[in-house]
Amino acid sequence: FSGVCVNEDGTGLYGVSNAGALYNISFEGENLGKLPFESNKDFEGVTVDTDNKVVYMCEETEWAIYKLNADKQGVTKVIDIPVEGGVSNKGFEGIAYGKGNLYVGNQADPTIIYTYNIAQNKVTGSMIVNHAGYISDLFYDATDDTLWSVDADKNLATHFTLDGKVLATYDASFVTKPEGIFIDYPRGVIWFSCDGSG
Repeated sequence: FSGVCVNEDGTGLYGVSNAGALYNISFEGENLGKLPFESNKDFEGVTVDTDNKVVYMCEETEWAIYKLNADKQGVTKVIDIPVEGGVSNKGFEGIAYGKGNLYVGNQADPTIIYTYNIAQNKVTGSMIVNHAGYISDLFYDATDDTLWSVDADKNLATHFTLDGKVLATYDASFVTKPEGIFIDYPRGVIWFSCDGSG
């Protein structure tokens, strides 16, 4: 799994696969099966717009954001975001929703986060993230209006401000290849997804 988040209803998790699939996972870690849509897209990150109950995914090689259709039978492209000098296998890896925005992170070369405003349907900002080896996933923290990232290159989880100031770092080396992160305050845990073991 390349990305993880709590689902729209808060009843379980979504795990996204770069084989174009999205899976339902219980809070006990049981794989409950994939959603019924078929896709050959390289989805690497998943997030839920908690205000409108819409699921978004980022696609690595296209540098694009997709949304899951309401019937969960297909996906629709939302926007392409060109990354100057980007490398296709180091494209969009992480995505997070917060306050009407989607934050989407380019894995490397460059390690950059774009802010896409859903209502305006456009990119409204970007930020180079110098602390990251890889941006492997993102989480928006509504408790303090900040971001978290997980870095599969450095095996770190990093908490930082929206202008890139690092607040804290945490060792994530207990995960073989940490590529997803979700801070679950109601359950008092941090969910990591591992791209090495699934």
